[in-house]
Amino acid sequence: NPKATHLHPNFAIVAVTVVDVNGCVRSSTFTVDLVQNSGFNLNLMNKTDATCIGASDGSIKVIAGGGTAGYVYKLNSSGTYTSSNLFTRLRAGIYRIIAKDAVGNITDLLVIVNDGQRTCSTTGKTNTLILNTYPNPSTQYFNLSINSEATTDVIVEIIDINGRKVYQEKGKYDKTFRFGNEFKSGTYFVKVIQGDKTTTQKIIKL
Repeated sequence: NPKATHLHPNFAIVAVTVVDVNGCVRSSTFTVDLVQNSGFNLNLMNKTDATCIGASDGSIKVIAGGGTAGYVYKLNSSGTYTSSNLFTRLRAGIYRIIAKDAVGNITDLLVIVNDGQRTCSTTGKTNTLILNTYPNPSTQYFNLSINSEATTDVIVEIIDINGRKVYQEKGKYDKTFRFGNEFKSGTYFVKVIQGDKTTTQKIIKL
């Protein structure tokens, strides 16, 4: 049975003796950290998920309280304690935030950072709108898919060669829009608006 041989406010040296079925005896000692949590707690202040699939721009902010002032924090067991309670550049995953107060009390908190819902831009630029209109040219209708780093709704407008708006629809950023079956032959421009971003693309109806 384990037996504490030396006690300290922050740790204990524990001796363990094991006897197997043949009567062989083996003893060992190891150090165990003592968590004296008398109201010491750690709470989540804010969490930001990844903005797109595979992105490393998530963040976690925590705050400790109820212990002896002089708190330090670290991310996961392999991290290093610092005074910063903000952790940034995080990918999707489960993170263990550990806090320690000035007298060595320890508490922790598990936080999940979720992955983004859309594909990250391959252009290296942020806040971009990438349009994919197909088939183009088309003898019937066009399909439009949008790759955006934002998740707000978009407005799709189709403008003819004379500047007249012949089609408009509002929808989700990840919706596939279909239009143009009734368009006359000619050149048109697809205009997509999302917040303060606008992108256009030329299409041809045969």
